[in-house]
Amino acid sequence: MKPLSPSTQALLQAVLAPDTNPEAIARWLAATDFERLEAGQFLLLPLVYRQMERMAAEHPWLPRLKGIFRRTWFANQLALRAAEDALRVLAAAGQPALLVGPAALALTVYTDPGTRPIGVAQVLTPTADRLAAIRALTADGWQPAPLTDDLTTARCERWLAGHLFVKPFSGKETFQVRLCWHALPQSPAPEWSAQWFERTAPIASESIQARTLDPTDQLLQALTAGPAYELMPLVDGQRLITLHSIDWPRFVRMARQSCLTRMVSDRLALMREVGALQLPDLLLAELRLPRPATPTQPGAWIRSIPGSARSGSASS
Repeated sequence: MKPLSPSTQALLQAVLAPDTNPEAIARWLAATDFERLEAGQFLLLPLVYRQMERMAAEHPWLPRLKGIFRRTWFANQLALRAAEDALRVLAAAGQPALLVGPAALALTVYTDPGTRPIGVAQVLTPTADRLAAIRALTADGWQPAPLTDDLTTARCERWLAGHLFVKPFSGKETFQVRLCWHALPQSPAPEWSAQWFERTAPIASESIQARTLDPTDQLLQALTAGPAYELMPLVDGQRLITLHSIDWPRFVRMARQSCLTRMVSDRLALMREVGALQLPDLLLAELRLPRPATPTQPGAWIRSIPGSARSGSASS
């Protein structure tokens, strides 16, 4: 795992553990060139803006950060409207669908949804229902972008996690949604499809009525999202672990099955390094085991995970 630069370390401490690192914002400001932000930092700026409002209200960067926050908030509203439209279409067609990824995270683990950039909203459908979901969307005016005939092929089902769909709705504005049939883009597995829908959780939001992944499954998806240099998965993961009871045996088992244990363990270790989480060494060590010789018996290391990070029951 590549060592963190002083700028990135200060930013993560400011965002992940502000109570124990009250000086982190000042250290980030001193170590950072706003015109040349390091990889992964830009998506955290809406969160930084909210902190600087309280701690550095006269700083010259604040107007620019405010502009970034406002653009993020507006883009998020458009993304959520697009997701709501796509979910409405799929529900009317009798197709099961979940709101997943950044849109679900923005609504479930962030008190201010404008602080978590969504980008394109992701809607997950069972792999077996992929073609029916595509037909339902296209019948309502949604179109794949780019247009392709490959969406109906078995190769597409096996190796692509999803595809972008667009729909004009007002003037020059266009709805965009990514229809997904695999929850883990880096490990598409059709045989896993049903398990994502076995344990789901409601999204308690006035802006959209939907369900999303169980927090444990949401954590696995969050920690395996994007390339290794992205910082946003660390914030998503820390908030999920802090706010929810995680079923750690299920999490470890699924991380192994997906062959993504290295990415997961590295990100958990990094969160612990910057003081955002207290996780036992045995959990990280177990994640780094390629295949256990015998079924895992979590026992003591599960009990050593403090508070809300311990194993929880399934959500329904």
